[in-house]
Amino acid sequence: MRMFVLSIHKATYGHEIARAHVAGRIDFDHLETLSDEDAVARLTAIKGVGKGTAEAFLMFCEGRRDVFPAGDIALQEAMRWVDGAALRPREKEAGARSEKWRPHRSVAAHLLWGWYGAVRRGEVALEEAPP
Repeated sequence: MRMFVLSIHKATYGHEIARAHVAGRIDFDHLETLSDEDAVARLTAIKGVGKGTAEAFLMFCEGRRDVFPAGDIALQEAMRWVDGAALRPREKEAGARSEKWRPHRSVAAHLLWGWYGAVRRGEVALEEAPP
């Protein structure tokens, strides 16, 4: 059995999200009707919820298909591997690159995360790109 442990900060942010819902500051049913950008803005208004957390929520909890958390370091690193680049792209560069994958950017993110995780767990060897 796997056990997941949250840091005190993440647990606090989880409580803040629950408090916002109970206080009526966030309505998750209404959130589904908003554009991705508006939903991210609504979620990041909650203390402790950053853009990446909001984007991950939209992908994993709402099943949105065209969200790409460009600030995620694992995604940036996997993009670096794809390109065979010396440096990983910064958030702005990763976001611009993800535009090619519209309207399926969430699928691309899942694939890149899967590959990143498999390499990190030693299940897949990372091959260097030919010169």
